[in-house]
Amino acid sequence: MSNLQKPAGSFKASLQKATLSDRPSPSPAPSQVSNTSTSKNDLKRKRPEPTDVVYSQPANTGTGSDIRSQIHYGLGFLKTKQEPMKAEDVLNYLSLSNVAGVYKQMITKILREHEKVVYDPVANTYAYRAFKNIRSEEALLQYLQNQPTAQGLKVSDLRDGWATPEDAINKLEREGKVLTIRNKKDNQPRMVWLDDSTLKFTVDQEFQEIWKEIKVPDAAAVAAALQKEKLTPANKIHTPKKVMKAPEKKKKKQRQGGKVTNKHMMGILKDYSHLSKDKEAKRRQ
Repeated sequence: MSNLQKPAGSFKASLQKATLSDRPSPSPAPSQVSNTSTSKNDLKRKRPEPTDVVYSQPANTGTGSDIRSQIHYGLGFLKTKQEPMKAEDVLNYLSLSNVAGVYKQMITKILREHEKVVYDPVANTYAYRAFKNIRSEEALLQYLQNQPTAQGLKVSDLRDGWATPEDAINKLEREGKVLTIRNKKDNQPRMVWLDDSTLKFTVDQEFQEIWKEIKVPDAAAVAAALQKEKLTPANKIHTPKKVMKAPEKKKKKQRQGGKVTNKHMMGILKDYSHLSKDKEAKRRQ
């Protein structure tokens, strides 16, 4: 028996060692945790500070990098100037004095060929082409006098190349050289025509006195005179009002039977069309 107890004891001892080695190691105490870990506030994601910049719209810098934008701003610069400008003046306004020469040549070439630019090859200058080339009161009078018709001009069209045409138009109107139509809101001229001074004349004082002596009858006397002559005054003419007729309702057409196409079965199929006619006759009764 002693020989059997020795192997049993050694087996129990080895089993205890195996169970101890399989146990998980105990976690460290809270006091033993390292203090090098970051705080919770540091772990949070920092949000960017809000700004008032609207990213859906480009910034208004006054100039653009696209060549079409450069031409647009160049035309606006020439439009504000009443005299021709050099190419260097336009390029300096567009901040293109330090760019490559090829880009400058492209800008000047487009401006020379533009329909709204007048290019002088002798002086190498650029000017904005105003509406009908009118920039002064002398040019306005000359254009109105040379017209084959008495057509007027819109003041809004004259502003295309002429910054303030209203001052010159007001002066010409006071001098009796033009006629105008003005806006009711601000009394600014809206249309302008040539005023022909040869059509102006004075009526003799004798005829003026005769005209003033003629008395215009009142409306009641005129109406009575018309009725005496069996004439209807214009204010009593009544036009008959048109009576709108209600649209007639269209009758629904009865569905008619289609043509028989299966003639080879005429002796087999039965005709029941008389039943539908009998039903319709009973319904009307």
